[in-house]
Amino acid sequence: MFQSRRLRVRYFRGNIGEVMRRIQECPPTCILVESELQADTALMLSVWLRATHPQIRIIMSLEADPACLLPSLRADVSGYLSLDYNETELQCCLESIGRGLRYFSPVLERILNLPGDDFCPLVARRLACLSGREKEVLRLMRRGLIAKEIAAQLRISEHTVNDYKKSIVQRLELGSRREILSFMEPYWRLIET
Repeated sequence: MFQSRRLRVRYFRGNIGEVMRRIQECPPTCILVESELQADTALMLSVWLRATHPQIRIIMSLEADPACLLPSLRADVSGYLSLDYNETELQCCLESIGRGLRYFSPVLERILNLPGDDFCPLVARRLACLSGREKEVLRLMRRGLIAKEIAAQLRISEHTVNDYKKSIVQRLELGSRREILSFMEPYWRLIET
């Protein structure tokens, strides 16, 4: 079970019949419908939940593919996460839902061409915690520079650049350079100076 300030999220595993039975027995305030279910099954479960338990907030985890995403919009759930969401994004989603807002993963927003102006406060706080040097390293990473080139431009050692990168990874709770750049796409203007 995952707890946020306003939501109690339960994680159910099993076939759809088992999941439906357990929801009937002990309904959570929020449920994450993982995409490990087949897309049609996840959509069916979400529609059933909306009809039978309108008080439950539903989050769907989906492939970043319009063919999968567009039919899922008909389920009219509270949050849409991409398959590769992380704990930071899940917390951001739960925070938005807890405030009564619908959440779309930045990856899915780009596919749907949604405006990304409503920043997740959790991400904004984490970005605000980055030092000026970490922000510089992040901006140079965005331009495609590797550690050696960043070191030369900032006149610091390559080892120091790698330390900054590790710090960025820890603060944003992301893994690879590619994951950082993908996740950061809607948030660049928060660190631009």
